[in-house]
Order: sequence, then C-alpha cells, then structure tokens
Amino acid sequence: MNEFLHPSQHLEPPDTEQPSASGETPLREQGPKDKAKNKRSRLKQFFIFVTYGMIAFIVLLVGAGVALTFFFPSERLRPIAEKELTGFLKMPVSIESLDISILNGIKISGLSLGENEPFFAVDDLVLDYDLTRLLQGRFVINQILALNPKLNLISVDGVWNFQPLLELGGAEKPPPVVEEKPDATEKPAGLPALPIAIDLREFAIRNVRVNLDMDGKMKSRVEGLSLEAQGKVNQDEIDLVFKTLMVPPAQGEHNLEFYSSEGKGIDVKTLSLVNMEVSAQDLNNVRLAGSLSLQNNRFQVPDSLPVPDLSVAIDLTAFVEEQGVNIRQLL
Repeated sequence: MNEFLHPSQHLEPPDTEQPSASGETPLREQGPKDKAKNKRSRLKQFFIFVTYGMIAFIVLLVGAGVALTFFFPSERLRPIAEKELTGFLKMPVSIESLDISILNGIKISGLSLGENEPFFAVDDLVLDYDLTRLLQGRFVINQILALNPKLNLISVDGVWNFQPLLELGGAEKPPPVVEEKPDATEKPAGLPALPIAIDLREFAIRNVRVNLDMDGKMKSRVEGLSLEAQGKVNQDEIDLVFKTLMVPPAQGEHNLEFYSSEGKGIDVKTLSLVNMEVSAQDLNNVRLAGSLSLQNNRFQVPDSLPVPDLSVAIDLTAFVEEQGVNIRQLL
C-alpha cells in the first residue's frame, strides 16, 4: 500500500555538493579534524627531512675525513704546512710530526719557530673534539693541550728574535675608532647569544718555561708554570674553572728569577709554589681560592738581604654587580 506524504511534510535533500555553473564541484571547508591531520602530516615530513639531513651530514663528514686521510696523509701534509707557515710568519718553522683527523682533531709534535735557538718550541699541541655532537646542538672539545712549551725572548741591540712577527701587518694602520656614547636608558649587555653550547672538557698548558733576555741588562726566568681550564658555556649560563699551578723543578732549584743591572742592580731568586683556582658560575659571581708560597728566597740589591719564606692562603668571592667581596680566608 502506497503511503502519501502530507503537503506539510517534505524530505530533506541529502548533504551533497552541487556543481557550480561552470560544472566544477566547490571545495569543502576543512574541519578541525582535517586541520589536525594535515598538521601531523607536515610535522612528520619535517622530522623525516631532519633525519635524512642528519644522516647526510654524518656521511659527508665521514667521507671528507676518509678522503683527506687518503689523498693527503700526514707525512705529505707536514712539509706543506712547514713551507706555508714559514712563508707566512717569515721565520723558519719545523714540525716533527703532524696528525690530522677532520672528525676528531689535530696533533702536532715537535713544533718550533725560529732558527738556532728557537724563540718558541713545544713538544705536543693537541686539539681533540667531537663533531658528531653538533647534531645535538653541542660542540664538545675533549682536549686542548700544549705540553712543555718554551719561550725564548731574546733582544740583541734592541732587535727581538721574534721581530718578524711584530712586522706582520705593520704597514697597515687600523681605521680610526669612533667612540659612541652609551645610552643611559640602555641596559648593560648580558651573556652574548651563542648558536650552540660549548662543552670544554680540558684545556691545559703544562710546564711552561719562559726565558727573557734584554741585551744582557735585564733577565728573567720562569719554569714549571701550568694553566688548566674546563667548563661549559651556552646562552643561559656559564660554568668555568681556571687553575694556575707552579711546581718546583725536579732538582728543587729556583723556578722564578729576575735580574737587572739598571741603577744599583737587583737580583731576585725564589722557589715559587702556586695552586690557585678561579671559578665562575656566571659573570657576576667569581670565586678565587688557593695558596701561594715563596721559599728559599735570595734578594740582592746590591747587597744580599735575608728574606724569610712567605706563604699565603686565600679564599674569596667577588660579586661584580653588587661590587662586593666575601673573604672566607686570607692567611
């Protein structure tokens, strides 16, 4: 039996998109679910792109390291480095061995500058880093080391043995510096923004020896000085530790000397022992702690004067912004 609709009743037309006059179906507006789905899809594509980019970066680094090692072995690079450095520094440069790895760093052994008695020599120079950590936004330096560096600063008739270095770029004059008056309303600059965090595991200059001779009229000698540092630096904070050490020679002789023939003359010799540490968690809070002692002192001006052994222990914290100092120990 057929059913008839009352005129007041009517069927709702289906929710279909009607073609336009040109015959094209108009695009349906995206709902919240569609937008979320498209957002997830774009994020997925971005992460895929970043992942493949990291893989390509690692492959390029490894390939460059292998190519450099294969085509330019250390024994082939060493004479090239000696020649280029000699020409640039305008003084003889000698290198006993050179080891380069683009992924891990560089090591130079037996480096000396100058002829006869070199003005600078060092047993080992080491730069050890980890480039793979760049993918994590961190530049890791495992070690920067200078082992047994020696400086011979000698002047003869007013001419130093490192004179060529002083003449590098000496003909060019720097442009005039225009001083800008600081804005009174401008706040002092804080820690400069760094694109990546820097992690320094070890920085060391061990057993420094310095010999100074100015035409025989003034002489000075320092032996057994070591400098060490380690820390982390990023945009938000710094955490650095610096150490200064001075140990006596194996023979127990003086490791700090000064002589001058000017006037009545002066001759000072001492055995110095230093163990000082400077630490900073930020640019405002700096701590200094350690000890300093001078033993077996000899002081002659012009007659010999008795000088007792001296010893100082110190522990203080300086606050830069507050312009204050907190002294815990000073003996």
